[in-house]
Amino acid sequence: MSVEGATSEAGRDSLAELFTGASNFVERMPMLRVAFERAAAACTEDLATLSDLPLQMTLLGLESGTAGDLLDKYDGRSVVGVLHASRWSARLLVNADRGAVFTIVEAMLGGDGSQPAYSIERTFSRIEVRLAEAYLQRIAKALESALTGIADTPIELESAGSQIDYDVIGRRSSPVVLARLRLDAGVRGGEVLVTIPRAALNPLRQVLARVPAKDGPPADARWSEQIQSQVSRTHMTLSAILDERPGTLGEVAAFHVGKVVELNATANSRVRLECNGERLVWCHLGKSQGKYTLRVDEFIDREQEFLDDILSS
Repeated sequence: MSVEGATSEAGRDSLAELFTGASNFVERMPMLRVAFERAAAACTEDLATLSDLPLQMTLLGLESGTAGDLLDKYDGRSVVGVLHASRWSARLLVNADRGAVFTIVEAMLGGDGSQPAYSIERTFSRIEVRLAEAYLQRIAKALESALTGIADTPIELESAGSQIDYDVIGRRSSPVVLARLRLDAGVRGGEVLVTIPRAALNPLRQVLARVPAKDGPPADARWSEQIQSQVSRTHMTLSAILDERPGTLGEVAAFHVGKVVELNATANSRVRLECNGERLVWCHLGKSQGKYTLRVDEFIDREQEFLDDILSS
């Protein structure tokens, strides 16, 4: 193979590696998907307080590309919010397309979903932009909450309009990650897009690359209830010890009926309650209706007793 051919092949390999890295950028950050799944669930819960319509937000997926390629078709056809992620020192874009805007307007103004979806092409009214702005603010707070414990940052909605300002996230050709969310309310709905500059995510790669912990198998409520019921009904033998003192084998051998064994305990001394040789609680001795009783005073601190034994030896 000639030097020129080898150089050409090496160049093609470098380009392939470059583009493969871009396509796998999102896959290398699984915690970012976790955050947006949490945000979608939080939005669904929050939106339930707005309307009787069954509003639901779901994550459709994450994409990586340039801002222009991913957002151009939404310019002038969506309400665009600028989000400030202060701890990331970055700004994000959030777009609600026409379907999402009209769905949220219908919900906030008390619609019951019986009317067909609005489909006339026109600019958004001032009221529609304001209602969509309130909706985008809720998305910002849901995303802030979802990122807690992953890549914490306060997120505030700075402004909203109908035109995309690419300068906010760098430029039109800037590489970005786009989260595509779906808002549904019965038969109507639309998409919500959250665009994050890759430059803002690069310092977070390590925390976002963690593999999310897998949930264990669901607990069997019936089995758990049965186990708890059986354990709580198990019979145990409790021993109440008022006092102890050492003695010789000769003293014990001299025990007989009627012999008095002197103890250091008094009427105010506490009684130690044990089970199978394990010290459990301190109690006070009493009497009620002709029976001796024990009133629990406090749980025994085993570590403190261990230290006391060492110090006294």
